[in-house]
Amino acid sequence: MRTHLIALLLLLPVPAALALPPGGPTVHVTLEIDATAYPLIPEAKTCAVDVPAGSDGKVILTAATASGCIAGWSATYSPTVGAFYLDGVDGRRAVCDTPVWLVHCTFWFLSVNGVGSATGIDGWSAADGDVYGFTYDREFAGLPIP
Repeated sequence: MRTHLIALLLLLPVPAALALPPGGPTVHVTLEIDATAYPLIPEAKTCAVDVPAGSDGKVILTAATASGCIAGWSATYSPTVGAFYLDGVDGRRAVCDTPVWLVHCTFWFLSVNGVGSATGIDGWSAADGDVYGFTYDREFAGLPIP
């Protein structure tokens, strides 16, 4: 029973308040949030925050929330790849709709210093001057019509 409960908890989104920063010296990082592809409320903004050196994306996003630059964020743990992936910033959620013949998905594309991130947000290690990009994007995939 305990194993099932732990597995269930790993699938739940992580509240931003649970992202605890590590101790040590602080570094200055920038978040570039580009949600201009969001159909209802397109927006782009830049947040500059100070976080402890080596902080992961959860700590960086929590600092941006605490500074008032963003209203909030959410991430989901993927047991398949063993990482946390961003699924929402300022209420803009990553979702997939599946009509009869077309799959429409939205997602957050992550980058570090202009290069696509190969890890989830928990795989980052903040260094002074880093720029973390969060770009809301859409993807359509046609399915065969029966």
